[in-house]
Amino acid sequence: SFHNEWHTLWQEKRRGPITVVIKIDTDGTVLLTAPTIETGPGTNSVAAYLCSEALGIPVQKIRWIATTDTDTSPKDQVQTDSAVAILFSEAIPAAAREVRKRLFTLAAPILGVTQDRLDRGEERVYDLQDVARVVCIAELVRLAGIVPLITLHNYEIPVVDKGTPFRA
Repeated sequence: SFHNEWHTLWQEKRRGPITVVIKIDTDGTVLLTAPTIETGPGTNSVAAYLCSEALGIPVQKIRWIATTDTDTSPKDQVQTDSAVAILFSEAIPAAAREVRKRLFTLAAPILGVTQDRLDRGEERVYDLQDVARVVCIAELVRLAGIVPLITLHNYEIPVVDKGTPFRA
């Protein structure tokens, strides 16, 4: 169905939820799985860079698997236009926030600090008040015995009636 207005979240609600899977292996590489295809606006690059920035891991360590196999891939919405990139800009950081929460939960007792003192960057989780207290994310996954660390996140598009649609 064609309409000449797009890209406000309330208009994309009908697409349904988006599922993103983030897996961190013991070598520190990240496997990002989301069921979409490149539609031209750079969806693949958007996904990898969003994940990289949100986790504090270099984009070179992000392996992106774009799959549309309905037997093996997570749930996604309709594959159309650049709305995919816009919706992923919400779904991937939300999934990464869940991963960070899990990493901070694992790192806090190892570093001997509370979670609110932790941050991540350069492939590490560190204490904001004492940067010498640090643990590599890959080492953290190994120490925790969670090999690999897998997070599946279902992002529901919020019902928000705000924003001005773009008119073509």
